[in-house]
Amino acid sequence: MKTCRTGYSSWMDELSRSKLRLDQSRNETARLHRRLRELQDKLVELEMNAQRPTSDDSPHLRHIRVLENRLDKAMIKFNEAQSIRKTYEQIVRRLRDERVSFDHQLAALERALQAELHRFEQSVIDERRQREKEVAEKRALVQARVDFNQKLEQREREAKKKAEIEKAQETRPPTATGVSETRVSALAEEEEERRRLADYAEAFRRVKEATGVSDVNENSGRIEELQAERARLRAHLDELKYSSGAGERRRQAADDLEAQVVEANQRYERARMKVERIMKVLVAAKAGIEHLHERVDTVPIDGEQTVPPGSITDDKVEEALGAVNVKLQRLLELTQMTLKNNIRITLPTAEADDAEEDEEVEEDVDEEVHGRSSIKHSSVLILEQQQKKLRYVSGFLAFVRGTLCLPGCVSRSSCTIA
Repeated sequence: MKTCRTGYSSWMDELSRSKLRLDQSRNETARLHRRLRELQDKLVELEMNAQRPTSDDSPHLRHIRVLENRLDKAMIKFNEAQSIRKTYEQIVRRLRDERVSFDHQLAALERALQAELHRFEQSVIDERRQREKEVAEKRALVQARVDFNQKLEQREREAKKKAEIEKAQETRPPTATGVSETRVSALAEEEEERRRLADYAEAFRRVKEATGVSDVNENSGRIEELQAERARLRAHLDELKYSSGAGERRRQAADDLEAQVVEANQRYERARMKVERIMKVLVAAKAGIEHLHERVDTVPIDGEQTVPPGSITDDKVEEALGAVNVKLQRLLELTQMTLKNNIRITLPTAEADDAEEDEEVEEDVDEEVHGRSSIKHSSVLILEQQQKKLRYVSGFLAFVRGTLCLPGCVSRSSCTIA
């Protein structure tokens, strides 16, 4: 009996526990159902929210697009502001660095400008010295030309006086002493011509020493140096004019360089004109020396090798002039050795051409008694030859003086400096 009661109690306890578990399970099931309904409601709401933005006329979508556009514009402005900020930060850093090194740069610039100024001052001093030297050389050249022209004028006056005296003597009846006097005048003319040739050589030597020109190649080299100097100054001027950091001193330096360029151009023009005048003088002198050399080419010179006619170059002009002087000296000595009353004059024939009239009268040692008509004819012939020689020498002197005179000379007889 007791055992039954015990079993019944245990079964009742078990039943109570089972009911309790059943109630708990029902409560859990109800809670889960509520949770499921809530989730289903949320799912439906989410599905509805997902389908709603597909409409283009939705105000929410338009508002979203407006906000997106504003956001894009704000981002663009922000990026630009960041770029400008970085640029200004770089400028600030560079200015700070320059502020630190500005004193050193300024000191270096001042030293460079002082060195440039010193170089310019030195170049100005050198140019002034060179200009003074050129002025002194030109003064010496002008003085030499004035002296030479005065001598030429004096000798022309003397030649005119002698010609007038000879014409007056021609009108008088010739005597036995007329031939000797005519011969003496011819010898005097030969001596005068020799002195003139010596004066020509001396004048050319003075021109050569005053101008410092001894060769055509030196003249060309001098002109090329001036052109190179002009190009260098022009390039330096452009470099200074267009370089950065130009200030008042740099502009002053550019102005000084422009003045130097102008002065260099003037020196170049003066040198070119001087070279042209000297070349004309050299050409005229060479032509005169060649003519004189051809005239006295038949005179032999013992112990010396003469320059053949037609082969006189620039290097052999001085040698040819020396040979002409030696031959003229030889002719003068031969004429002085001949007796005054022992001169034979050959009369020209009808077949003689104009070139034979310019040759000198042949000398003969045989004594001959001249008649009145033959003496008169020979005197007239000698006077004509002397007048032709005077005309030739006067023309050559006028040509040389015209080439030696400065551009401002008034006339051939008087030389005034422009």
